[in-house]
Amino acid sequence: MRDCIKWMVKNTLLVMCLSILSITIVNADENVVLVNGKPITKSELMFIKKNQGSNFNETLAIDNLVRMKLLAQEAMRMNINKQADYSTRKDLAELNMLSNLMISEKLKSFKPTEEDFKKEYALLQSELGDKEYSVRQIIVDNESDANDIIKQLNNGADFKNLAKEKSKELATKDHGGLINRWLNKSSTAKNFYDVLFNLQKGKYSTTPIKSNFGYHVIYLEDVRAITLPPYEKMKPNLYNRMTAREVNKFVGALKDKAKIEILTSQKSKQ
Repeated sequence: MRDCIKWMVKNTLLVMCLSILSITIVNADENVVLVNGKPITKSELMFIKKNQGSNFNETLAIDNLVRMKLLAQEAMRMNINKQADYSTRKDLAELNMLSNLMISEKLKSFKPTEEDFKKEYALLQSELGDKEYSVRQIIVDNESDANDIIKQLNNGADFKNLAKEKSKELATKDHGGLINRWLNKSSTAKNFYDVLFNLQKGKYSTTPIKSNFGYHVIYLEDVRAITLPPYEKMKPNLYNRMTAREVNKFVGALKDKAKIEILTSQKSKQ
């Protein structure tokens, strides 16, 4: 009887061990590739597949993981992880990852309706205005110099030549002051746009326009109507605008509740 009990206990323990082992095997992550003995796992591959969706290519994904694993191993061999700024880089990478994950989590519940999209399209049209402008400009440090340029223009001076001679803006002066993009209502400061809106093609501003860069004298080179792409084609752009605004509202609310201290070498400010 005693031997029978021993046999039962022994076999019960064996069954329990096998059960635990089988559970461990089922739950263990499967290795897909070994790179110098270090695994690339199936869960890593499935994570990439989940994020890439229909664009997922298993061969390419494995090749990219092998590449990263080799580079990381070489970095460790060269003790790059012991460089002075490594810890800061790692902390910033984690900070960026967590903030992006929080944004993704926040936007899970953001489901704009068709009406929301149409309102955003109308808002974009309003922000851009109905015209865009090709502009030349001369920027100087003070108002008296700007007024002197306007006086020279009144006396028949060539705007392009004055821009090359007088403007302090290096990006445009060698091109006769020509700004290398079309401007619209949303891309310019209000005081700049107000002057621009009332200019006729081929005319220059008769009063200086002040900005953070100095004082501007502008010349309207050309004007054309703005034509937005069709509504349906703009939907991805409209969605990005709405989500950006949603995230900014969320971050603004967090800032309102937070205690933020800007520290300098001399004092702390709240």
